[in-house]
Amino acid sequence: MDAADKELIVAVAGQDFELRRCWDEHQRLEHGIERLNSKLYLSAEEELERKEMQKRKLLGKDRLMQMLERYREDGELSRSA
Repeated sequence: MDAADKELIVAVAGQDFELRRCWDEHQRLEHGIERLNSKLYLSAEEELERKEMQKRKLLGKDRLMQMLERYREDGELSRSA
């Protein structure tokens, strides 16, 4: 996700509850993955948790990108959720 994507998210997140929810979840998962990645060793349970978080983050990112593409196609930032 590049800077332009993040700028668009910030611009429309206040108006689009679904986009805001997806972005918050993406951020939460990113922080959780970073937390686990910072550990020297992961238990089998932690490794499974990290893999699940990565899958959910990727699915969420795909959904976010679809929503952002709609905004780009519509060319409007005031679309209601």
